[in-house]
Amino acid sequence: MGLLDGRVAIVTGAGRGIGREFALCFAREGASVVVNDVGVSLDGRGTEEDPAAAVCKEIEALGSNAVQNYDSVTDFDGAANITRTAVDAFGTVDILVNNAGIVRDKTLLKMDESDFDSVVAVHMKGTFNCTRHAA
Repeated sequence: MGLLDGRVAIVTGAGRGIGREFALCFAREGASVVVNDVGVSLDGRGTEEDPAAAVCKEIEALGSNAVQNYDSVTDFDGAANITRTAVDAFGTVDILVNNAGIVRDKTLLKMDESDFDSVVAVHMKGTFNCTRHAA
């Protein structure tokens, strides 16, 4: 019996790193998890990997339920679909972890406006978008 039996968690950016660990921890405690990850590296480049599907397989191997979602947190309608994925698959949302993030590892004088806009879109707007729809 887990601490989160019957609960439903959404974790954005859950394909790698700390987001993956959040998702696995929730699953170990009995939660069903929506693993959201757009499948790109931290610097925004595309990859051939499917980290969301890989984490879902790990969660299922633990005996919990998971479903992947590939919508971008930066898109208002995409964020709505992340929540919709949870409700359609598991009936509700109990937990939201706004973990999605990107890195533009540049100093202020080397960062251009598009780099800044990308960081703000994921970290700030993405947090608003997902929280708004989950609430």
